[in-house]
Amino acid sequence: RIAANISQAGARGIIGGVDLDLICGNPSSNSGAGCYLQMEDAINSGWITEDTVTKSARRVLAGKFAAGLFDNQTYVNDINAWKTVLDNSTAQGIAYTAAVESITLLINKNGLSSL
Repeated sequence: RIAANISQAGARGIIGGVDLDLICGNPSSNSGAGCYLQMEDAINSGWITEDTVTKSARRVLAGKFAAGLFDNQTYVNDINAWKTVLDNSTAQGIAYTAAVESITLLINKNGLSSL
């Protein structure tokens, strides 16, 4: 482990550029699940600044606005609204193409890679 606790793990994630914590689970299980729910503690502990958390939240909201999740009031009130935008063959095709095109093959020539 590289984090002292769950709140520091969340802070490190955001500082490292991971704006969304998609791990479900019990934040008190010490598994790291729900670490982004601990941002108040992370700010109070000095692991991260409120400004950094705000910038991360703005990026997440900008993505949701770009996806159209706030164009229709139904999306705002419906917890399953994301399915309308993302759970379809077009979105899945784009995700598949992005995944295929982003694959990188590494060759560990002379054992130089730590992988």
